[in-house]
Amino acid sequence: MDEMTSVAIWILITFLVINTGVFWFSNTTTFQDNGLAIGVDDNTKFTATDTNALKLSFFGLEVDCSTASANPLLWGPCWLARTFVLVGDALDTLWTFATSWINLINVIIPEWIPASGLFKAIITPILFVIQFFAIFVITLKVAGIIRGGS
Repeated sequence: MDEMTSVAIWILITFLVINTGVFWFSNTTTFQDNGLAIGVDDNTKFTATDTNALKLSFFGLEVDCSTASANPLLWGPCWLARTFVLVGDALDTLWTFATSWINLINVIIPEWIPASGLFKAIITPILFVIQFFAIFVITLKVAGIIRGGS
């Protein structure tokens, strides 16, 4: 295994462990006020009530997608809109998980410390680029293995 891939795997493992810890700690019921809320509400993701309450507007005509299954002409657009809502929620949850280390930085370095905002503004993009390139290097390695290389 190349040295770059080995380093990227360890960096990604570190980020995943930190993100998992922050994600679990912010969603656990053991500590009611833990200060690491990351915006994932309990029991609001991927439920039928969120997607069935969807209303579409076609040229000024509003369609309620909860009753659109009776009309074959409305089934396609409503299915597509519901799919976009589910994919958007999934990507939002994935992004929240992948960047939960930012909330840990905000808790570790409070605003009352002088120049804390400047330090956070410098360190956040640097850590994000490190995490992105770790994922990128691993993806390239996997693509090379699939293609038939080493």
